[in-house]
Amino acid sequence: MIMNIILLLCMYPILVIMYITLANETKPKKNIILGATLPYTSLRDPRVLEICDRFKKSLRKSLWILGLIPLPSIFIPYASIAMSIVFLWILPAIIVPHVIYARYRRRLLDLKKELLQGRETLHTTTYVDIQASIQQPKPVSSFWYLPPVIMGLVPVASILFRSKQDGLDGWLLFLYLTMAFIPLLAFWLRGLFQNKMPDVAGKDSQINAALTRLRRRRYSQFCLWLAWLSGVLCLVVWLMVEQKLSYFWGMVFMVVYTIVLLILSFYTEFNTRRQMEQMAPGSPDDVVNDEDRYWIAGQFYYNPNDSHLTKESRIGVNTTINMAHPVGKILTIFLVLCLLCLPLTSAWMIGEEFTPISTQITNDTIVVRQLWKECEIPLDDIIDSTILEKRPSMGRIVGSSIGSLCKGRYNVDGFGTCRVYIQDPEGPYLMIFTDNGKYLLEWSEELASLLPIRIPAGQ
Repeated sequence: MIMNIILLLCMYPILVIMYITLANETKPKKNIILGATLPYTSLRDPRVLEICDRFKKSLRKSLWILGLIPLPSIFIPYASIAMSIVFLWILPAIIVPHVIYARYRRRLLDLKKELLQGRETLHTTTYVDIQASIQQPKPVSSFWYLPPVIMGLVPVASILFRSKQDGLDGWLLFLYLTMAFIPLLAFWLRGLFQNKMPDVAGKDSQINAALTRLRRRRYSQFCLWLAWLSGVLCLVVWLMVEQKLSYFWGMVFMVVYTIVLLILSFYTEFNTRRQMEQMAPGSPDDVVNDEDRYWIAGQFYYNPNDSHLTKESRIGVNTTINMAHPVGKILTIFLVLCLLCLPLTSAWMIGEEFTPISTQITNDTIVVRQLWKECEIPLDDIIDSTILEKRPSMGRIVGSSIGSLCKGRYNVDGFGTCRVYIQDPEGPYLMIFTDNGKYLLEWSEELASLLPIRIPAGQ
């Protein structure tokens, strides 16, 4: 029950992030409110303010209701089912607030027609300030990205070096490579922000250049923070796996890492936007780019006439992708598949917890199966084995730990690193020693009859 409460508390910040991000869209972003481009003279119109106020009330109400939905998971004794409820809840927790956003944006667009006397768009002249586009802030040297990139590669080099003796752990290598990619991604994003379209607030090139330099500088600083924090995270996870850092302190750092990144991202966007509004509080309508028709529900950018892959997002921070761009279409499909993985992950967790582990001997080989074949241990490779009447103290390195199930690589007290495949919380268990490592399996009369059993002292 305590773990269920902790899991739920870790997920609840999603609701806070949704509210802060979407409620902030009721403040003008240049002349855009709730994703709708309005005349500057109408930004303080009482009808506009009323729609924004109703949106925030509806958003708060929906988030309170969403917060109540996963509460029953606290009392469910099965870890996989409790986690599945929380994971599946993430989808409506993200989708519902954005649906509400799209609905109130539609109301603003209807009001916009009234304000423009039936016209859907403003009479605008697309204004591109070439002078502002070449205004680059003093860039942060690429050298400062080298240390975090090296930090990310240290765990990868370590596991590749160790694989010559102990064999390659594919899942652990994948984890290290994924984490090592983040500092490199931060370096790439830095270049992306440096080449973003200039911010145009009017026909004054000096103001446009100042706005452009401000945004590019702030986001370059954020990318450097992202690279360094992620590089340190790579080392922390590596030290946890190597049992050089306690699991508790590793988890503490991960929580701090997440909180700091959220604070930095929100601070970067909101503070930058505030300063830009102070520098350029208003613009005439003849230089406003009305692009509402290219924004699906005000959230998804689809413009076949734009050759750029990215676009400054109308919601929240950073950028979004142009879904009409060939690469944008691939990335969109990938993101959709990632969201669909949440239900699949839930099904996998339930299958892991409720499918028993079977140990069979086939062709002089011990075969361990659960949802699929987990491992094979040739009998000729077995050097020794011992009985463990009780479950030993273990620390997971990589693998599954759902309910009483332990499967994967664990650091077992008194035995070091072992391959563990056990589900029975009571025991007894068999510890098998081979030329290729140690295995902790569930007790089996058939298996025990074929193995040299050594009874540990005191048992």
